[in-house]
Amino acid sequence: MPPPSTLDNLIGQATCTVEQAAEILGVARGTAYEACRLGQLPTLRLGRRVLVPVPRLLAMLGAPVDVVGPEEHPVISVPQPDPTEASTEPSAGLSKPSNGFHPTTDTIVT
Repeated sequence: MPPPSTLDNLIGQATCTVEQAAEILGVARGTAYEACRLGQLPTLRLGRRVLVPVPRLLAMLGAPVDVVGPEEHPVISVPQPDPTEASTEPSAGLSKPSNGFHPTTDTIVT
């Protein structure tokens, strides 16, 4: 039987299993999978496999995400955009291609 999952065991890992996340959260395996299905627990899907991104799980728990793990597997901190600098325009950041057609705002008539 594998050792119990703790936050310390996750440092340096990019992902963990839903079962490991359930153990850390103190909930049953089925409850954790239900939380994944409802979008309450962050997940990555690779084929049929469901994984939990460790940095997002740590952030959800209020644990420090910028902790550096073992040298061979450092945790990489991804800077988040500052919401106070976000533009209020709905099309901010979108530009039309050189042909003038934009796939989300223009309609093709055949």
